[in-house]
Amino acid sequence: MRPDGVIPYFLATVSGASYDVTSMGTGELSVVYISWLMDYIKDHSILLIEEPEAMLTPTGHLSVFDIIKAGALTRRAAVVLTTNSSNIVNNMDTAQLIALRRREARTRCHLVGGDKTALLQSLGYAINKSLILFVEDKLAELVASDLISRFNVQITKHIEFVIPGVGFGDIKKAITNFPTLGSFSIIGLLDGDMKAEALSWAKKDICCFLPFERSMEREFLDLIASDVSGFASLPGRSSDAVELALSQSHGQEVHDEFHDFRIYLSLTVEQLSKHCTQHWLQQSASKVKYDEFTTTLEAMIRLMRPTLTI
Repeated sequence: MRPDGVIPYFLATVSGASYDVTSMGTGELSVVYISWLMDYIKDHSILLIEEPEAMLTPTGHLSVFDIIKAGALTRRAAVVLTTNSSNIVNNMDTAQLIALRRREARTRCHLVGGDKTALLQSLGYAINKSLILFVEDKLAELVASDLISRFNVQITKHIEFVIPGVGFGDIKKAITNFPTLGSFSIIGLLDGDMKAEALSWAKKDICCFLPFERSMEREFLDLIASDVSGFASLPGRSSDAVELALSQSHGQEVHDEFHDFRIYLSLTVEQLSKHCTQHWLQQSASKVKYDEFTTTLEAMIRLMRPTLTI
């Protein structure tokens, strides 16, 4: 019903057959009504819409969502919409999403944040992995995942990280021997200090390089040593504690040095990886390297999987 009391009557003709509101399905009637109503809302209205996808097929979910978006843009309206549709959620920016969950007779709200994968999976959305990225170790996986998700979180949903062994030699074997599968594409994601070596490989065209000229551990540790206070604020440690951890771990093979540095600061691998990546990204010199890495990787993925939505 419109504000002036008008109640709409709809007559549809499809493939020569006509029918009206008395025989329309509930879902179809809902879509037609929403479409009609969008022509009559006032500019800058606030619309409260509950589960517009109800009684519709999965393809219909996006159709009604498109109608709502178009009407809201035309009228510059704000829309508060509840939905259980993974299709609708998957077509929204994470900044627009708030998850509602009922706990002990209370409804709790929380922002979805940067990655909506868990929310989509809770709604039954099957995310197909179609990209395998072979990496050297756990640190490479964590750093790569962090860098890629900051650039395009949609890509990370389709990636399966695989550590084929120990070191870049096992990545070479993996990408050389991996069978050709239409459902998967593979990329060897190597540390930047392996670029010269990998350029002689037969499969060099499916290799990409992390944006570090040396091993990540060495770059991270040297950067921390040059900016102790800047790093210390990230894990909430004092500058003295960071300097002591650097001093106590210094002088070992770089992987052991990085490991002991983490232990002295009482951080998990995931925590240290996150803080080191963030600290690296804060440096002005890192932006060009980061942009080059993400641009190269995206171009490779688009070439390999042109139908992938990213």
